[in-house]
Amino acid sequence: MSSESDQEQEKQVIEPEVVGAGDDPFQAPGENAGEDEVPATGFMRVLWIGVALVCGVYIFIPEFTDVIPFIGWLDEVTAGGIVLFALRKAGLRIPLIQPVLDWFIGRKKKV
Repeated sequence: MSSESDQEQEKQVIEPEVVGAGDDPFQAPGENAGEDEVPATGFMRVLWIGVALVCGVYIFIPEFTDVIPFIGWLDEVTAGGIVLFALRKAGLRIPLIQPVLDWFIGRKKKV
C-alpha cells in the first residue's frame, strides 16, 4: 500500500504557471498598472505635487554643466521625468503629453 502512494506522489508533476497574452510578466504582484492606477489622495497627493514643484523649479536653475551639450542636460531631463511621474501619481494629466507618454511606455487603450 505504501508503494502505491509513493508511485502516486511520483506521478504528481508541478506545472509552471502560464502567463496569458494580456498579462504583463514584468509587473510586480499587486501593482496597479496603466489606467487602473488610482490617483493619490490626501497627504500623498500634496506630497507628489510638492515633488513636481521642486523638480520644476530645479529645471530652471542654471548650472555650469548646462553649457556642455547633452551631458549637462541629463539632470534636467531626469527632473522633467520626475515631474511627469509625480503629476501622474497625483492624478493630474497633461492632455498634449499624455498620449505620447502612453505610447512611449507601451500602454494599450482598453477596447
